[in-house]
Amino acid sequence: AELIEVDYEGEDAASGTATALDEGTPLVWPELGSNRAFSYHIGDKAKTAAAFARAAHVTRIEFINNRLVCNYIEPRSAIGEWNTQENRFVLTTGSQGVHSMQYILADVFKIKKNQLRVITP
Repeated sequence: AELIEVDYEGEDAASGTATALDEGTPLVWPELGSNRAFSYHIGDKAKTAAAFARAAHVTRIEFINNRLVCNYIEPRSAIGEWNTQENRFVLTTGSQGVHSMQYILADVFKIKKNQLRVITP
């Protein structure tokens, strides 16, 4: 280990959502050409603008969403077992929605919900 020498060079980073789209901000994935992950549009822009124009009072606010994601940190893994005593499948996996997972998987496997137990440790 004494013979190994490591030389680190710092790189510019885009770590804040408030400035991630500003001109000159380093790109997280340069091949994409932008730090924008996706755009979502809904509604009628012209009708919305007209409604605001007719409003007696308009309040404006700018806010920045924090850089976060609601996601478990466990690895993407699962253990599936057959429980002979209870006569049902048991799935142990990292998840934030055992009930929806049970419902969806029971439908996929064409079994009753009570034939599948989903456990999130």
